[in-house]
Amino acid sequence: MSFINEAEFEEHLRELISTQICDLNEDFLIFESKNLADIVICKNGEESGIYFIEVKHLKPGMGRLGFGGKNGTGFQPEILTKRPKYLEKNLIWVLYSDIHDNNDGIVILSSEELCNRYLSGDTVGEKYNGIKKNLFNEKPGLTDDQFVSYLNAWLSS
Repeated sequence: MSFINEAEFEEHLRELISTQICDLNEDFLIFESKNLADIVICKNGEESGIYFIEVKHLKPGMGRLGFGGKNGTGFQPEILTKRPKYLEKNLIWVLYSDIHDNNDGIVILSSEELCNRYLSGDTVGEKYNGIKKNLFNEKPGLTDDQFVSYLNAWLSS
C-alpha cells in the first residue's frame, strides 16, 4: 500500500469502514463531516455512541508528523491536554507511513499511548505539535483486515 497524501489514506479508511462495517451492520453510520475529527462513526441502537478517528499520514519529504494549528491551537491539542474520559475511550489515532520500510500497514494509537510515548518534545504546547516518527519502528502495522477486526472490537466495547 502507498498513499499520495493524508486525504487518500483517509478515503481508503472510509471505504474500509463503509463496506466492511457500516454496510454489514445497520447500527453503524459514518459521517462525511469532519468538524470534530477526521472520521466520525455513530452507533445507533440500544447502546449508542459516537466514535472518533484522527488520521495521520507520513509521506516522503515530510519533516514532521504534526497535529493542530501552528500556535498549539485546535481540537487535537485540546483533546490531548484536557484528556476527557469519553474521548479517551472513543477516539483513536490511525497513522500510516510511506517512508518506513518495516511498517507494513496501519498503526493505531490511543490518546494515552500518544501522550505517554510519542509526542515530539514529550508535551503538547503553544507551538507546532508533532508525533515522533520512531513509532513506525516500534509499533507493528496492521493489514486492512486486521484494522477492520480491531475497529469491530473497539466499536463493540
